[in-house]
Amino acid sequence: MPDFAQIAKIIKSYNHTLVFTGHTHLMKVDKWNDQTGRAFVIGNGGAPLAQSFSWYGFALVEQLSDGNVSVVLLDQATGNPMASHTLKPL
Repeated sequence: MPDFAQIAKIIKSYNHTLVFTGHTHLMKVDKWNDQTGRAFVIGNGGAPLAQSFSWYGFALVEQLSDGNVSVVLLDQATGNPMASHTLKPL
């Protein structure tokens, strides 16, 4: 099984609008593995959270009428948006 560095290298070799990963029990833009801001860790859906993270949630992804893609990070308990990002497709 390839390690994440190998997987990230393959992903970066292609144009991509979004990349979602999980397992880490938090939610963030993953600029560590992808400096473009097009990678998101969505891992706060149910298991015990990472020590640095405090809310369960999910992401709502929508293609807008102008072709851009909206990613809204939502708090599961309140439904409140915690962050939002809009990206132009590549």
